[in-house]
Amino acid sequence: GREARGGRRDDVGVSMAGDWTKWDVEKRALSIVDETLREVTHRYKMQEELGTGAQATVYKATHRKTARKVAIKVIELKELEDDELFDALRMEIGLLRQLSHPNVVSLREVVRDGTCVYIVQECLTGGELFDQLLAKGPFKE
Repeated sequence: GREARGGRRDDVGVSMAGDWTKWDVEKRALSIVDETLREVTHRYKMQEELGTGAQATVYKATHRKTARKVAIKVIELKELEDDELFDALRMEIGLLRQLSHPNVVSLREVVRDGTCVYIVQECLTGGELFDQLLAKGPFKE
């Protein structure tokens, strides 16, 4: 196989020399997703944008079979080339998979298609957390 400077590879087998291939990105995506879909829109009806950041956009969506409202964070596969982003994403997904608490948004699934990774979470109403804390005070555990 390809060797990076010093033969170093990360834990999903990706060369650390910066010479990314489509397969390198695919391996990273496969290491964090539950399932690969042909088209995410076959499972979810995407609706309005809820927010956007440097590497991701979050949309409100509805599961087509269950009608459950969800929030979907959409991250383009090319973003997985960024080591810091990938590590943070892997940690976020790992923590969300372990958490089950009424005051923490639950993770439904992590899927991908040919171009993006989709982090599907429950969709909460009520606005921004900071605004809720100001209006109602701290939440009970």
